[in-house]
Amino acid sequence: MIDETTGSSGDGESFLCIILRVGLKDTSTDFFAACFSEFFLTTQLFYDIVWVGIKIRYIPPSLARSFLVSIHKGYRRFIPMKILFVCTGNTCRSPMAEALLKHKVPEAEVQSAGIFAVSHQRPNDHAVEALNQQGVPLDTKSQPVTKSLLHWADLVLTMTTQHKQSLILDFPDFQEKYFTLKEYVSHADRQIWNDLKQQYADYEEKRSQYIQRNQHKMDQHTLHQQLNQHLQSDWEKIQELKAGLINYDISDPFGGSMEIYKTTLEELIKHVNELAKKLYDT
Repeated sequence: MIDETTGSSGDGESFLCIILRVGLKDTSTDFFAACFSEFFLTTQLFYDIVWVGIKIRYIPPSLARSFLVSIHKGYRRFIPMKILFVCTGNTCRSPMAEALLKHKVPEAEVQSAGIFAVSHQRPNDHAVEALNQQGVPLDTKSQPVTKSLLHWADLVLTMTTQHKQSLILDFPDFQEKYFTLKEYVSHADRQIWNDLKQQYADYEEKRSQYIQRNQHKMDQHTLHQQLNQHLQSDWEKIQELKAGLINYDISDPFGGSMEIYKTTLEELIKHVNELAKKLYDT
């Protein structure tokens, strides 16, 4: 008999908590060990499998493999990530997104910030009310984007393309973490964004080098004019790449009516739900 609590047989034989010796020669055993820690297999000729308290007796190796693979298709494993949402003032869109994700995935580590945020401001009243009507609490305080926050985050999701571009220019060391929310959940235009990030990096490096070489050779007005001319072709390339992007912006409700905030919230709910799915290995 099998003890379903201890996962051991009556004669003292131990069960393996890793998926081995079940005909999985073409599949990584490490992968299954990570994903199927709930499974216990004996080493007898026919395998007893105990899964979430349900004993399935006498599964031969050939059937065990098919069984485990089919179970894996529905297996959900949370991928822990530290997520930072970014908007302009951190009083509307980004705190709404933060609240939605915390409500949807309580185990996720989430913060929000604003590129031009003033510290310790409360969220917009319309944002609070719109979320309350959905049964989602919102009680955050605004904070600006900082290097320490960007270092903390595994993933930085902006509300608009402009927010993302601002982060690339102001904090280029973290640009591999930057995505718009829509971009991240859709996977579209990934190559264009990669090209654009590289173009921005080249632009900033070229700009910095030109200033270092010439800042003591001309006055500020002349330096500015010459710098613009020097970077003109690079800037045009950036604009060409931007023109090929899909609109990945979450609409800004700031200053709008309650209905406008509800419309923005509906947009956020759709994309945050998609994000929540991506936080699980399905």
